[in-house]
Amino acid sequence: MVGKLFNIFRHTIFLILLKILLLAFVSSSFIFISSRVFAKKIKKEMLNLEPEEITNLYVNTKSLVQQQAAIIDNIHEGVVVLNSSLEIININKKVFEILHEFDIQLFIKRFYDIFYEKKNVYFKEIKIGHEKVFVSIIHLLEDENHLGVIITFYKHLEILNLAKELTSINNVITGFRENNHEFKNQLQVISGLIQLKKYDLVQEYMKNLENSNMKILTEIANISDYYILGILIGKFSVIKENGINFTIDQDSILFKEHGFITSLDIITIVSNLLENAIEALEKVKINNKKIELLLLEDDDSIQITVFDNGLKVDPNIKNKMFERYVSSKGTNRGIGLALVKSKIELYNGQFILEEVDNGKYFTIILNKEN
Repeated sequence: MVGKLFNIFRHTIFLILLKILLLAFVSSSFIFISSRVFAKKIKKEMLNLEPEEITNLYVNTKSLVQQQAAIIDNIHEGVVVLNSSLEIININKKVFEILHEFDIQLFIKRFYDIFYEKKNVYFKEIKIGHEKVFVSIIHLLEDENHLGVIITFYKHLEILNLAKELTSINNVITGFRENNHEFKNQLQVISGLIQLKKYDLVQEYMKNLENSNMKILTEIANISDYYILGILIGKFSVIKENGINFTIDQDSILFKEHGFITSLDIITIVSNLLENAIEALEKVKINNKKIELLLLEDDDSIQITVFDNGLKVDPNIKNKMFERYVSSKGTNRGIGLALVKSKIELYNGQFILEEVDNGKYFTIILNKEN
């Protein structure tokens, strides 16, 4: 019985070992094949790169990221990079130098339509806290996929100083050109009268010139801002050459400094309103064409009113005349009033259009407070 049981036991052990070996072989084969398939799939996902290549790529990528961070930090403008979820993935130090009070969530909330409608904005003048800056917002799109946003902030003072230099130079050149042209005409009139020996008319003509110059000086006597004076003196000659009588209300008053409001912003508004008035008068046939300007300033606000007796505003564009490229004057026009609108928004101001029987009043009010 012991021998018989021993043989049965030995046979059972043999069968168990055989099954174990068979199972181990099958398992090893399955694991080997699965691991090969899995490794091949992983390698495919890793773009068929070997471990050494992945290491080199990681080192190079890390170096590239560091280089990109260094480049962004050394950019002269403030740069903020957002991902598609509008979360910050990079921001340079310059942002906090330009803007001491910067909160990305408040910024996105303020310009909700720009971010969520994926609009691009170039050099928009805005106020954040107590600082005034220019900002560009560029959406990164690939096909229809939104990859992120790049926000760039520019120092307001630097662009303002550059614009002042360009504007003042342009005003001087324009003034010289117009005064030179007018001076030549006056000399020709005087020379002709002298040749005709009409000395009494020469005296009368020169007296009229003196009165005309005194009239201009009297009208702008209460305007202390030299940039505004420069543009107005230039506009006198241009408007006069168009056969239009241009007057500045004697109640006008303008300080030399305007708080947060810059002279260039006032020039932008005045120039565009006067240009619109000139163009409105070009299309009407009346004898007494006139433009009147009123500038009023106090501690709280600045009011700019321009009156002309030209064409009325086209009813088809009245509700959207501040939109860019919307104009009754043809294609590629309508930029001037869009600039005026940006200044109104910048200073939380208001616009009033009043049409009367003999013309229309454009009034812009800018707030000097934050």
